[in-house]
Amino acid sequence: MLKYRQKKLSDKKKKLTGWLILEVVLIMLLFVTIQYGRYFLASVVAVKLLFVSFRYYHLRRLLESYSMFRVFKHLPDEGTFEGQTPVLFEPKRRKKGVLLIHGFSSTPKELRSLTEMLQIEGISYYTPVLTGFGLEDVHLLAVVREQDWMRDAVNAYDVFAANCDEITIVGNSMGALLACHVASKRKVDKLVLTAPYLLVKKKHSFSKKLLIDSPFAWLLKLFNPYVRKGGKPENTGVHEPDPRFAYDVVPVRSIEALWRLQDKVQYENIQAGKTLVLTGKKDNTVENETMFEFLNSKGMKYEKIELEGSGHLVFSGPDALDGVKGILNFIKN
Repeated sequence: MLKYRQKKLSDKKKKLTGWLILEVVLIMLLFVTIQYGRYFLASVVAVKLLFVSFRYYHLRRLLESYSMFRVFKHLPDEGTFEGQTPVLFEPKRRKKGVLLIHGFSSTPKELRSLTEMLQIEGISYYTPVLTGFGLEDVHLLAVVREQDWMRDAVNAYDVFAANCDEITIVGNSMGALLACHVASKRKVDKLVLTAPYLLVKKKHSFSKKLLIDSPFAWLLKLFNPYVRKGGKPENTGVHEPDPRFAYDVVPVRSIEALWRLQDKVQYENIQAGKTLVLTGKKDNTVENETMFEFLNSKGMKYEKIELEGSGHLVFSGPDALDGVKGILNFIKN
């Protein structure tokens, strides 16, 4: 059985060592200030020492509690342990099943044009809500990690696919990343990637490096904790009877998690019988040509559907019905 070697634990040990060093330094400083009669400064140091001591004590207690996890098999990609995932039992099996994974800042509702057709066709489906989305505020997105979304996707597959003879995964935008991750961990009969946000746009490459690799990333998140996804939405004055639910402003931490997710997917391990890639010709979020070159470099074989009149929102564009029909034909045949 594998030992518990979670990177998060290693980071906390380093932090614990830092607090211990700071505590020792403050103790020495306290003695020096008392020796030289700087009693006001000594009182300030004493208060700081008390705070540091409490932090060190509680962090050490937390790390000691983690030691019990060593007996479990660690799943680092999902940030959890074997056997600690949802379980579903159904006595009857389904012939076909479709797992749908929504995109960044949105909810399963964005896939409604496809799910409605699946219902008409009598095909079972499951659309989980990814951690942090569909809520009344973005508090979870301020602390989310890419492992949270990876765990959501794998757990959803394990629960839903257990009783399906044939399983298809449909991933939209960021959901396509997660669909690829699941397909690299589990056997998938058919894989559908719609408007797949697999790579950062060229104009955002520097921002990604600054946010992920720079030692000043913490400063960026401190002074710019929230960002707007795109331009400010236009108020057309037209009533939308069934609007798409999506956050327009999100925490920078969630953008970091999204970009880290792009680097975590192991495309070389994907186990998919057939793959379909559906794109919108007018997509301003995904650079389609670069994305296809990337898939080719990974040795992936796929069928293509391009919607002439659609942008990134392929399920709500003017030719969304054509895309849905193409996906249904791919699933059924």
